Amino acid sequence: MALIAKYVARHRLREPQLLDSIADFLLKRTEQLDSKLIQKLVFPFSRMNYRPSNHSELFPKLEAVLEQKGAASPLATVNILMSLFQLRHFPSDVLRQVFSPVFLATVTSSPHAQIVRRYLSLLDAAVALEFQAYSGPRLDPRYRVRMFDRALTADEANRKYSYKGLVAEALRQLVGEECYRQDEVLSPGYCTDFLLWMSRAGSVLPLSRAPSTSAQRPSVASLTSDMQNFSPFGVELGGSPYSSPPADFYKEPSLGSPASSTLSSTSDCSPCAAAATTTAAAPTRFHFPVRDTETELGPQAEEGQLASTPLNCPPASPCLHSPLKGESYDGPQGGEEIQRVVLSVNDKWHYSQNTDILVGSRAMRNRHLQMLGYWVVQLPYTELEKVSGIEEAKQYLCQKLRELRF
Repeated sequence: MALIAKYVARHRLREPQLLDSIADFLLKRTEQLDSKLIQKLVFPFSRMNYRPSNHSELFPKLEAVLEQKGAASPLATVNILMSLFQLRHFPSDVLRQVFSPVFLATVTSSPHAQIVRRYLSLLDAAVALEFQAYSGPRLDPRYRVRMFDRALTADEANRKYSYKGLVAEALRQLVGEECYRQDEVLSPGYCTDFLLWMSRAGSVLPLSRAPSTSAQRPSVASLTSDMQNFSPFGVELGGSPYSSPPADFYKEPSLGSPASSTLSSTSDCSPCAAAATTTAAAPTRFHFPVRDTETELGPQAEEGQLASTPLNCPPASPCLHSPLKGESYDGPQGGEEIQRVVLSVNDKWHYSQNTDILVGSRAMRNRHLQMLGYWVVQLPYTELEKVSGIEEAKQYLCQKLRELRF
């Protein structure tokens, strides 16, 4: 059964009958299995983002077993807990055990301590965002680390098959290099494909200065503040909430290689350290008219509205005027609200096979970014593969941005 589970997870097979059979086996045999085997059987559910039909019985039983056997195999316990979190099941009693000083001392003294600390940091962030009713102990700040600062093995291996290059070139021609960031790492450590700032009127704004936390909506500001209280996640340079990795690699917040059902290391890549510049912003390069709604998730800019020029979409090349060297720019006027937009390029390996359902780690990342106030725009490979050339890609991105309703 463990071999079947491994095969299902590796090939991203979201077959309900097969997954329910694994769940039935688990329900009947959980008490007889050790934690290391249980983690292998549970992993396909989170990988496929699939709640088995017997989850109302299975999940409480898994909780009970973890409470009894968790200390015997701490690494397996963390893996199982991560799978449950991705499926939006939050066992408070197990969390209390995992965040206890004794448990933390055990796992952080293991050979896999650094990897485990990343997982524990993600669990702690998920508690802050999704399980605010939890009142037990949290991860000791001494053990918190940046969650994802390395490239995922699967993304590195498949980089040449990704649509990110096409989207990057289309964005460059459409809005200009100063109006988007690629592979941006956002608190509490999620790497995004592309980040843009937009006004509620649909103007794409330069990312040359970060919005002040004091100008954000209270709900977004408090969540961001909670995330930045994790010392390794917080502002490191110049007061910017963002840090930029090298531009030549892609990263995805994931639990490890798709071939693995246990804690595993990720491929080599340098940690991200560069911060956003604090120089005066240039005018917006593009405008996508959007319709206002009463929902405003984005933070408010402290310094108001940037000038924008409407333009038919898409142009053959960037044609809006940008200030020449030496020209002055007076900066924003009034009280413009900045909407933070993340473009998520969902390649084929980000989905379960032959479905439109994202794998669990990717789905949780999107969920958390939305909770932090970002507008997440999905760019699925099924749509991108129909795009032919840069001009069509620009037209496609225009349509996606116009569909936003701030």
